Amino acid sequence: MGKIIKWLLVTVSVLVGILVIAGLIVANVFDPNDYKERIVALMKEKTGRELRIDKHIGLTLFPRLGVDLSGVTLANAPGFGAQPFARVGDARVSVKLLPLLSRRVEVDTVTVDGLTLNLATDKSGRNNWDDLAGKGAKEMGETQNADGGAAVIESISIGGLDIRKVIVNYVDRRDGASQQLDLQRLHAGEIVPGGDIPVELLIVAKTSQPAIDVILDASATLKLAKSLQRFEFPDLHARVQAKGEGMPSKGVDAELSAALIFDRSRDSFSVKNLLLKRDDLSLSGAIDGSDLSGRQKLSGDFELAPFNLKRLLGELGVALNTRDAKALTRVGLNLKLDKTSALTRLTNLQARLDDSKLSGSASVGSGEHPPVRFELHIDTLDADRYLPPTEATADDKNKARAADTKRPELPLKMLRGLNLDGSLRIAKLKLYGLKLRNAVLGLKAKRGVVRIEPLAAKLYNGSLKVAASMNVQGGQPRFSVDKRLAGVRIGPLLKDMTGDDPRITGTANLAAKLKSHGLDDKVIRRNLNGRAGFSFTDGSVRGYDLAGIIRQAMAALKGKSVKSSGPQKTDFAGLKGSLKISNGVARNDDFLAKSPFLRVKGRGTIDLANETLDYLLTTKLVGSVKGQGGDDLEKLKGLPIPVRVSGAFSNPSIKPDLESILKEVAKRKLLDKVKEKAGGKLGEALKKGTGAGFGDLLKGKGGDGGLGGALQGLFK
Repeated sequence: MGKIIKWLLVTVSVLVGILVIAGLIVANVFDPNDYKERIVALMKEKTGRELRIDKHIGLTLFPRLGVDLSGVTLANAPGFGAQPFARVGDARVSVKLLPLLSRRVEVDTVTVDGLTLNLATDKSGRNNWDDLAGKGAKEMGETQNADGGAAVIESISIGGLDIRKVIVNYVDRRDGASQQLDLQRLHAGEIVPGGDIPVELLIVAKTSQPAIDVILDASATLKLAKSLQRFEFPDLHARVQAKGEGMPSKGVDAELSAALIFDRSRDSFSVKNLLLKRDDLSLSGAIDGSDLSGRQKLSGDFELAPFNLKRLLGELGVALNTRDAKALTRVGLNLKLDKTSALTRLTNLQARLDDSKLSGSASVGSGEHPPVRFELHIDTLDADRYLPPTEATADDKNKARAADTKRPELPLKMLRGLNLDGSLRIAKLKLYGLKLRNAVLGLKAKRGVVRIEPLAAKLYNGSLKVAASMNVQGGQPRFSVDKRLAGVRIGPLLKDMTGDDPRITGTANLAAKLKSHGLDDKVIRRNLNGRAGFSFTDGSVRGYDLAGIIRQAMAALKGKSVKSSGPQKTDFAGLKGSLKISNGVARNDDFLAKSPFLRVKGRGTIDLANETLDYLLTTKLVGSVKGQGGDDLEKLKGLPIPVRVSGAFSNPSIKPDLESILKEVAKRKLLDKVKEKAGGKLGEALKKGTGAGFGDLLKGKGGDGGLGGALQGLFK
């Protein structure tokens, strides 16, 4: 046995000696620079590109097989200009020879100092690297043993990486966008499977659309499994700095830390202890991915700690001026993410918006028109906090006027592709001053039809229920709405909404079924068609004292002036009517209002597009009107008094029909005078129609002037 071992050692020594001698001989005899022209010709033959090697090629064969390249330039693909595709400054790599006999690959430190790649895509979508990648992949194949099996490597190690000044430029000529990736430094220690490898990285990147500059400075320890199938970074730390379009004016300076694992054998990865911090912005969480080459399943939990969103938006150039200065200063989010290639789901959603808490779930499908589903709940929301201040500046008012004159543009294409089904519930809501409870909004959209059903809430002792739809399948949107307001105290509602004393009070019931089409508000009102009904009970119309208006008109006819006294309002026990709306004009033929001293009937039209109305109301004074206008109105009790209401919504004109009033008063005074003068003879005289009895009535007796005198004194 000892002799056998001895001879084996001698044999190995001889072989090693022969290899050493052979390496020395080849190193001194073989010069790769003698083959430059052949290498250039081979590249031209295989790719059609020019290859230039301007500097000396360094080669070592023993004890290391090494190559030292510098001054190498590869021309661009045809049609991509004269700029070279690649330029190598200086690159070195070497492999120890003797370990190769034991199927061990031991590479010294790989050094690259100066490498530029110019990548491009032309207007047709063709790029300038496909001719290299495609042919190389087809011709290289898999390294095999002589028996056809794949070559087996027992182990591999690399002395390290020292890569500097690697620049990759990319231009997309389809839209003119460009990007540049400048790898200023990539340093890694000895790379040995099963060991810990320190890694440092510094990258500077630029994009043109949008114009953004980014700096990434990162460090980590790489744990590389012996199988080369698992890569772990347990302590990744990175600093990201960015500035440019869409960024805060002072830029972004964020810190990132995490633990990363990528396992090729399980086709999975995981990110643990993720923490991204920037000023008061802090995002933490974890995410796992599996079946990466298949359905690409992702799951994770994320928490965005409460931060000042208003300040961040201000830094982004979006200045929000809200009624409440503290609005949007405490915004946070928690959620669980589950994603496959077909569906993304957000569950356990918990959000904070200042004093409001939101919970629920949402999902987004895949496809050309991905289905979106959501179910959200909010405990309490004061939406008015987020509206612009009520006292607008002159500049704000000018902008508002410009917005009013500009025709609104609906995103019709987006709406036609919308596939949506969701609901939003708010326990307590304040919106435009209105206080609502148990508000619910159901929203559905599919194939160009958007439906709101229901829109419902409890408000001011009553309820609101709306079903509406918008059809955008055609050139112009078509709208329909079915609205019901039941048992609502309209006075407090209008007071909260406008901040002013309401024109009308009482308990309101409204119902309307309407349809229209168009793009702008005035056109929609002009095209409005449908029916509506309204009723109010136990209320008043403020700002208009109908009895006082009639009294003042009567006084003016006598040349007198009567000042208005008492509250400027007209009380009613009930007020109702119905509307038939055709092409933006509403007609009302059954207006009816009742109060302890008034009965009002009327008919008229309302021009919704031009915001005008024209009504003729017939008013009768009933009961006692002593407190509503005095003795003058008592004389009109029971008479039909026409009142014309016309003009703009904002300031209508209310005028009694004086001629009709005069006629009615004249008739009444005439009859009263006749009754007074004739007593019981009136009936007999009227039956006869002629003769002394009737003449006596006209002339009168005893100098009282008879009926003629009564007519003369009609308006005294």
